[in-house]
Amino acid sequence: TVVKNRSAIAAEMAASWLGYGWYGVRIGDRAVRFWGQPDSWKRRLRFAAADFAMHRIRFSAFAFDDADLERYWRRCLAFRPDYFYGYVSMLEAFARFLERTGRDGARLGLKVVITTSEVLSPPQRELLARVFRSPVQNEYGCGEVGPIAYECESGRLHLMSENQLVEILTPDGRPAAPGESGDIVVTDLNNYAMPLIRYRVGDLGVF
Repeated sequence: TVVKNRSAIAAEMAASWLGYGWYGVRIGDRAVRFWGQPDSWKRRLRFAAADFAMHRIRFSAFAFDDADLERYWRRCLAFRPDYFYGYVSMLEAFARFLERTGRDGARLGLKVVITTSEVLSPPQRELLARVFRSPVQNEYGCGEVGPIAYECESGRLHLMSENQLVEILTPDGRPAAPGESGDIVVTDLNNYAMPLIRYRVGDLGVF
């Protein structure tokens, strides 16, 4: 468990809205979140209240057969979301279902499809862009420190440097040179409740 103070959470949310704004998404826009579900009723009620306040609906990662996907499609048509957000694999499965069953994802008129939590491969990006006829934005972050980088309209990832100091270190502990792979190490600049200093997130990256 990582404890966070309110101002740190606010800074994380500000970074997210900054990144989303590059693709025209604004606070109050309708969202569909392809995400996991809490494991207790108390947390589910809390998440449901947050989803209601944020104008979003949530599709569970644990219910993804064809009947579920058909139900999600009908809910999307009724809800008219402005953007999608979620796991790459869930968004890919939903896009493949629509394509396989002849449904037109462009009917939703999405501003952007925002992918997170998993590596977005070029074929997956092309599929999502083709099915939904919308741009695809990649988000990189983790629950411990929040969003770390967002992709701009030119396809480049930009660090949220107001919130974190990000280093890439080689196995021997020295800073990686541009183009050299290494461990991503993050220092959170805002969370005084439980500071994470030079935290190794477990991923590899290249500046």
